[in-house]
Amino acid sequence: MRCSKITIKVFFDGLYVKKDEEDIGTYAFVIYRNKEKIYEEMGKVSRKEGRVTNNAAEYIALEKALRWIIERGLNDEKVIILGDSQLVIRQLNGEYKIKSENLYPLFLQIKNLLNKFKDVEISWIPREENQEADFLTKKALSLK
Repeated sequence: MRCSKITIKVFFDGLYVKKDEEDIGTYAFVIYRNKEKIYEEMGKVSRKEGRVTNNAAEYIALEKALRWIIERGLNDEKVIILGDSQLVIRQLNGEYKIKSENLYPLFLQIKNLLNKFKDVEISWIPREENQEADFLTKKALSLK
């Protein structure tokens, strides 16, 4: 009998729009365990989380996803993080420096959370492969 290794896949996305003179950010993430979706979440980015930007919303989405995984004790499993923001992925992989003062605290939070994972991989994917999270960020715009 062959034992298959469990893999957690996290798809995350963030969105920023200016609507009626208001800055609105949304986040979303979808988590799969092997091929089964086990959780999805979307929401608006709060001003208390910093200046609203697309990249900040991306980081907030990933932070919320990582916290969800840790709270459920799934961080001992292989975790693959997938996002369509080249900037965020390359910053997390150390290929780009963080020049924005707004993003640096979010980056540090993510790095601290990642230290709690045994086996984690962070990869960029094209937007077409991140449609589920992308759809949820747009849907979150209608939340109160």
